Amino acid sequence: MSIRRRILALIGVLFVLGLVTVSIITYFSLESFILGRVDDDLELAANQSYGYFVHAYLAHQKVNPSRVSNFISPLVYLEYLNKNGTVVFFRPSGPSANPDPPLKLPPNMPVSPLPSRASLVANHGHYFAPSATSFTVGSKSKSNVQYRAEAISVPSGTLVVAENLSEVNATLNRLEVIEGASAALVLAVLILSGLYVVRRGLRPLDQMANTADAISKGDLSRRVEILNGGSEIKRLEDALNAMLVQIEGAIATSTKSEEKLRRFVADASHELRTPLTSIRGYAELFRRGLSEDPERLSQAMSRIESEAIRMTRLVEDMLLLARLDAGRPLEATPIDLVTIVANVVEEVEVLTNSHPIDLEVPDRLVIQGDADRWTQIVVNILNNAIEHTPSGTRIRVELDKTADEVHLIVQDDGPGMSDSDVEHAFERFYRGEKDSSEDESETLLHDYKGTGLGLAIVKAIASAHGGDVGIESQIGIGTRITVSVPAEKLIAING
Repeated sequence: MSIRRRILALIGVLFVLGLVTVSIITYFSLESFILGRVDDDLELAANQSYGYFVHAYLAHQKVNPSRVSNFISPLVYLEYLNKNGTVVFFRPSGPSANPDPPLKLPPNMPVSPLPSRASLVANHGHYFAPSATSFTVGSKSKSNVQYRAEAISVPSGTLVVAENLSEVNATLNRLEVIEGASAALVLAVLILSGLYVVRRGLRPLDQMANTADAISKGDLSRRVEILNGGSEIKRLEDALNAMLVQIEGAIATSTKSEEKLRRFVADASHELRTPLTSIRGYAELFRRGLSEDPERLSQAMSRIESEAIRMTRLVEDMLLLARLDAGRPLEATPIDLVTIVANVVEEVEVLTNSHPIDLEVPDRLVIQGDADRWTQIVVNILNNAIEHTPSGTRIRVELDKTADEVHLIVQDDGPGMSDSDVEHAFERFYRGEKDSSEDESETLLHDYKGTGLGLAIVKAIASAHGGDVGIESQIGIGTRITVSVPAEKLIAING
């Protein structure tokens, strides 16, 4: 059963119980009130008749039925029985043309006791109210006629006074009909009103369900939009929308990561295929008789070694990126960036003299970080500058600090990069167009050839140190790469 039907059923049951309870209380309260009024009339008639019977008894007079009838209302039924229970006379109630039927008295009806003669004499001439118990009886000839009666003992027998309850029962019956019709009408109105209120109250749930259906079908941009919602509904709407934003972001991130991973695997496969193809080609030449020419054999072995070294470097770079992507912590020890940068620049100048390098660094700049990874940052940036600029291009390496950050800056006066190259510079396996010579001897390592991962590794290492890397370039002016890390790493060491 749906929530809507459960709520309506609960409201209906509670309301029916309330109506039945109110109706029962109203019915019996009204019945008790009307019967109380009838009992008062009977008590008055009994007292009036009782006084005459006592007077006749003390005066030794015979009871006159017509005189008794004069004491009581024509609406009251009167019946006098002798001490043997035989009806001496009775006066029916109602109009003379259509009198009420005689009473059907039960054999064990309650009868008020008769006081002693002394009490009657003592009270003669004073008002006396006998205490009688009212009871309800039927009639001898009509089963649908009921009476409310009282029986009192008189000196010569028993006097019964009664009043027809037909009008009382008709009133109570009309009350039952009115209460039933009113209850049915109110229940119908309540059900319709409850249905409207419940539908309006549960409309936000329907809207949420529709949104969930749309999202399950792939529309991750859908959001819950509820009009005229209460504070609780509004809070639920805000919570669900915040959750949907997080879910959409997580799915987008996951999709982007999967796409990057697929592209990375495809690029890595392509990059590995090139050296493997070269090695396989030279091996095929060797199998076909290259070994008979020592000079060509030496050249082939040199190329095989070069391609193997390149392939090894590519695998090592990919493993390093994988470790950095996995969030593995780097070593965190005090390192002097001035010493690291100076050593790398000195090694470059020893191995190649194609690019003059200017070094501008302070005397000492100690931070907390990983020395090997920082060495790799400097090597990769310098290799990138040498590889992508013509021979003789001047390169400047700087270290400085501000209140917020520590900066490593490498700037060249080369041909610069296009906007497209700048945008994709830190993507893995991306290579811009080279304006410099392809001569491998111009780079730091004699067997070095770019893998397309150098700047991607720089960015990953900078991020692992809590920093970032940026690039600025203009065609014909040059390129500037800046690695920045938070100054608190410097403060933690230097105080």
